[in-house]
Amino acid sequence: MVTKLIGWRIPVSCVPIAPAVVALCLLAGCGEEPIRSYRIAKEQPEEAAPQSTESRQMPPGHPPMGAQQGLPPDHPPVGQVTPGQALPPDHPPIGGAPGPQREAAAAAPALAWDAPPTWIQKPAGGMRVASFDVPGAGDAKGDLSIIVLGGGAGGLLPNVNRWRGQIDAEPWTQEVMDREFQKIQCPAGTILFVDLRKQPPAKRILAGILEREGQSWFFKLVGDDAALEGAKPAFVEFLKTVRGAKP
Repeated sequence: MVTKLIGWRIPVSCVPIAPAVVALCLLAGCGEEPIRSYRIAKEQPEEAAPQSTESRQMPPGHPPMGAQQGLPPDHPPVGQVTPGQALPPDHPPIGGAPGPQREAAAAAPALAWDAPPTWIQKPAGGMRVASFDVPGAGDAKGDLSIIVLGGGAGGLLPNVNRWRGQIDAEPWTQEVMDREFQKIQCPAGTILFVDLRKQPPAKRILAGILEREGQSWFFKLVGDDAALEGAKPAFVEFLKTVRGAKP
């Protein structure tokens, strides 16, 4: 007996194996690979690299990070000031004269004085409350600045040694300073006067310091040694005229 299966003529004796043939065909899948499953680790998000300081956007006109800002001529490097090191004229003591002291100085009772007629008054500016050109020998002249600060303004010895640094002179000890100071009496009180010079003579500083009613007044005359030698008598007489200003 012959049986017909899917268009094929197959002897009856072969019929029992037909299901096996069909199953093999299905498993073969016409030559396709069997389906396999895999476990894949979840991909971790990549961390963003830290942004460098240089790449951060700065406001227009902002200087480069780490660059030193412009400083006045002869200003020492920031953070490298040593005791007695020279600072620009009229520079306040390092670490001294904070905001409250300056405000107190601005509210200090005013002083008055009598300047010689040959002195030329200049506009006050910066920390100066008054300023003069002081003629000396020949055509030489000195520069007089008058400054007031609150409290002790950093102390006498640090200020004197700062001035000595400005003329390249060695700093003083407390004992030397006490010996060199002279006292000048004036209507406003007692002025401590000091003559700072270096050998061989070059630049020179004549200075008077008056502590009055919680304030420190600085009268500082700077110039060449020869110019200040001729101006010294008039400067001392000027200090003797310092007095409280009338309201």
